[in-house]
Amino acid sequence: MKLAFSNTGCPAWDLATMFARAREYGYDGIELAALPGRVQLPLVPEVAADPSAVAQQAAEAGVAIVCLATAAVSRRRTRARWRITRRSFAST
Repeated sequence: MKLAFSNTGCPAWDLATMFARAREYGYDGIELAALPGRVQLPLVPEVAADPSAVAQQAAEAGVAIVCLATAAVSRRRTRARWRITRRSFAST
């Protein structure tokens, strides 16, 4: 079995530290959910500028990026909206 962790558990670490610690602690991968100061991963400057460099940095550290996650917020939760959302997820 391979193990990974979410970087939400280490919010102060930068990418280099996350990848190095993952390898040091025996993890095989990382879920990138947020980075310091940002919960919307595509808006993080180092990710937005060159996503392939982030992937290369992980590979060089010997860990995989197993999931890319970001914040999603529903501002208005109506019953009709929830039904539509449930159907959307059920059909995937």
